[in-house]
Amino acid sequence: MRVNRAPLFFAVILALFVIVYPATIATAHKLNVFAYSEDSSILGEAYFNDGAPAKNCEVLVKAEGDGSVVGRGWTDEDGKFSVNIDPSNRKIVTVVVDGGMGHLGRVNINLSSFDNSTNMSDSNFIDKLPTEEEQIENLVVTLDEKEIASIVKSVLRSEIEPLHAEIIQLRKELSKPGFNQIMGGVGYIFGLIGIALWFKKGSGDGHDKR
Repeated sequence: MRVNRAPLFFAVILALFVIVYPATIATAHKLNVFAYSEDSSILGEAYFNDGAPAKNCEVLVKAEGDGSVVGRGWTDEDGKFSVNIDPSNRKIVTVVVDGGMGHLGRVNINLSSFDNSTNMSDSNFIDKLPTEEEQIENLVVTLDEKEIASIVKSVLRSEIEPLHAEIIQLRKELSKPGFNQIMGGVGYIFGLIGIALWFKKGSGDGHDKR
């Protein structure tokens, strides 16, 4: 009696597709988040495993412990975001990006405190112009500490921003499917071909016996 294996073959293929395809999609659409603190803002970027930016996604900054929202914002067309928070929230926070369709990316960051009262520079610039006839009163020029802090931060920002961009680019490259994943996909395809050939051979044997 000849056994029709075609329905069974398609059932096996469908089962494998249902099992493997969602996992592949989930991996490809895994949401990655890179974030850091600067003054009273949380800056960062969100992107998927294939490097595509997470556009127009809601960004929540939650406090550690109670999970209260201390900041809220949205990513732009490039997946970048900037969220203002209360400067008094100097603690560990969780940045959560909602990519939709159940895709959530999150990262914990430790907000570094910056004490404006720190004496960064209390130097005085004194110019003395002595003459034989008179002694000119010392001219004292005092730099405002906030101005110094602003200058220092501006210099640091110009130096650090390229580094942040390089780190994000490196993480994008590392998050893409690697050699093992590619070879796994190739093996999966060859497996399906093997199953198809096996069913075809079985069908041919049935014809021969008949």
